Amino acid sequence: MTFVLKRFVHLLATICVPAALFVASGCGGSGGGVVVGKNPFVIFVNASSNAGTLLFSLNDEPKGGNLAPLKSSAPVQVEFISNEDGGYDVAVEATDRSDIFDSQVNTFDRDSSTVVAAFGLKAFGAEDEKRLRLAILSVDRTAPTGNRARFIVLHGYNLMAGFDTPAINFLSADPTDPDNLDNPQFSLTDIEYGTVRAIEVDVDPNPANHLVWVVRRADAEARLSTPVAPNPAIKAGGIYLVIVSGLEDADADTRDATVTFVPIPPNE
Repeated sequence: MTFVLKRFVHLLATICVPAALFVASGCGGSGGGVVVGKNPFVIFVNASSNAGTLLFSLNDEPKGGNLAPLKSSAPVQVEFISNEDGGYDVAVEATDRSDIFDSQVNTFDRDSSTVVAAFGLKAFGAEDEKRLRLAILSVDRTAPTGNRARFIVLHGYNLMAGFDTPAINFLSADPTDPDNLDNPQFSLTDIEYGTVRAIEVDVDPNPANHLVWVVRRADAEARLSTPVAPNPAIKAGGIYLVIVSGLEDADADTRDATVTFVPIPPNE
């Protein structure tokens, strides 16, 4: 099926992804009465490694600048618009604004921070589930305490045409023995395609001792990535969107997923 979205034609849908440390925004109505609070912040992320530079817009107004693959914007503060007033039309577009690849209607709550991420493929053939689309995710930007950092892992990796992308596991490994994944210190398992999961991890004061991370199929022991050290090195109190992306290529020597750590600024 050809998937074409023309300007001003919007897909009225909202992805709600539950997790312990974040909740998809815009689900449910807003309360009545006088509401006091700060206007919301939005962070735009191009989480597709092969869709090229993308533009994001809110109510047809470009926001966050043109974003190259695996890049994010600074937090953008936007005016609160309630459900009753229609919320926002959130879209990811071509930079020349000739196509809208996906759009959703969403309400950004007061005193909230939200990641608007585009993931998937521009050229998806007949596999609509792999198309370029949006995930809208409310995130906690309160800095973790002590020696902890927070990872928010987004699964946007695709197998080659004709193969369904499996759920993945995101596992830590000792940098001195990265092939040993029998008992990882930290792990997120069964992350479905197009969803996110979050975890807080310990951060050793010595970067040389920092854990490395491996992506593996959830239904088998086959690895989808080599061990990856976060770059830049993670810091205690930091928050990171971890993008698992890429497209399997049968002709390539490696079929590794790409793992990118994108810092998210904590609340000031």
